[in-house]
Parts: sequence; C-alpha cells; structure tokens
Amino acid sequence: MMTGLKDQIRTRWSLDAANYNRSTQSTWNSERAKSSWKSIFKDLLGTEDQLVLDIGTGPGFVAFLLAELEKKVIGIDLSEDMIQIANRNSSDLGFNVDFRVGDAENLPFEDESFDAVVNRYVLWTLPNPERAMHEWRRVLKPGGILIIIDGNWSHNYKNSIYKKLWRYFAAPIVVVTEKRIPCKTKLDQSIKQKLWSSGNSRPSTDTEILKKLGFRNVEADLNINKRTQSLLDYIKLGYWGDTFLVTGIK
Repeated sequence: MMTGLKDQIRTRWSLDAANYNRSTQSTWNSERAKSSWKSIFKDLLGTEDQLVLDIGTGPGFVAFLLAELEKKVIGIDLSEDMIQIANRNSSDLGFNVDFRVGDAENLPFEDESFDAVVNRYVLWTLPNPERAMHEWRRVLKPGGILIIIDGNWSHNYKNSIYKKLWRYFAAPIVVVTEKRIPCKTKLDQSIKQKLWSSGNSRPSTDTEILKKLGFRNVEADLNINKRTQSLLDYIKLGYWGDTFLVTGIK
C-alpha cells in the first residue's frame, strides 16, 4: 500500500511541477520573502562551511537560498520532473547545486554525510514519517541539525466554510500575480486520508517522533508565516493557516 501511495504522490507532483515552479519563482522574486527565509536559515545554520541535504527540493527554492548563504547543497526529489526543473533553474540563476532523484525515506547516502538536513513542505506527504526521520538522522553528522518546515494545512482548512470562501476569492489574485492556477493538480481526497498528517496533531507529533529517535534540543516555532509572508501573501494563501518550523540536533 505504501509503494502505491508513494507512486500516486510522485505522479501528483510531477504533473504539477511546472505550476509549482511558478509559485516558487514568485517567492524567489520577492526580495522580502527571500531575505526572510535566508535570515531563518542563517540563524539556524550559522556562517560556517557546511554540506546540506535539501529533501523534497522541488524546483530548488530552498537549495538556492542555502547556496546564497555559501553552503554546499545536494537537493533530492522523488519527482524526475521536479529535478529537471531544478537543474534548469540552477543553470538560469548561475548556481552550482547537485540535484538528484531520490526517496526521502530511503536516502542514497552514507551514514554521517551531512552537517544539516533541511526540508520544506515535504513531511506531510510522506507515507512513513518515522522511517523518513530515522533516515534523516542516519545521514546527519553528530551535532548536525535537522530543519523541518511544514504546516497543518488540511486540518486548518477542511472544516472551515470561511476559509474555503477565502480560497475561492483569493484564486484570481494568484492567477494574476503568479501566472499560475492554484492547486491545478489536486491530491485526491482518498490519498490525503491515508497520509499520517491528516489525522495527527502537528507539530506535537513531529517533535514526539524526533525525541523518540534520539534527537536533542527539539524545538518548534509556530510563527514562521509572520516572518515570511507579506500582506499580499497572506491575502493569497492565509486560508491554509500557519506554517511551523521544527528543529532537532543529532
């Protein structure tokens, strides 16, 4: 069942790769958003030389932010289409990032290979989060940091008529400002119901798993949207609710 679910998720992201790329390009072209995200990563990672793994890299947005912070970055994604776009973006923007097709739950790297492991808007889609986080810990060097950025989006949105109306009226603004169709390729509701993120309280479940796996200094920050979203971003996407950040040290 897990393999079939993973295939369906891969297909969804592959079909929506070009549309999602337009969304991240909109963020990349916003100096305010870029500066905010870079500040977050700089606070967490410091300024020293590091090898960082960006899991679920998509079109490469986080990888490029890290590269601008002078980190050496490897980005992996389950979708070949996403990796193709990431490589094209890397060439267009002049970055030297190593992008590869890879499975977040079965990483193709040796133990203790990375100084940091980062993922943004990925964990909610994984069939087996505990296996994934075990893998992320395996490839971290002792003292390395895991950074998870995600949200309780389905939980925040699914039972709110107000937020569904908000999404309806925000859609034309997304079309005009980002030249994309919001959620052009939706994840089928039957698939969402199978995902661990649909039935768990987050980020408390995330922090519990990290502690169980032996991570130290596990912390959660629930105010990421306030640091990264402009008023326009909030109008376009605020109906999804807050984004959170969870960190842990190996």
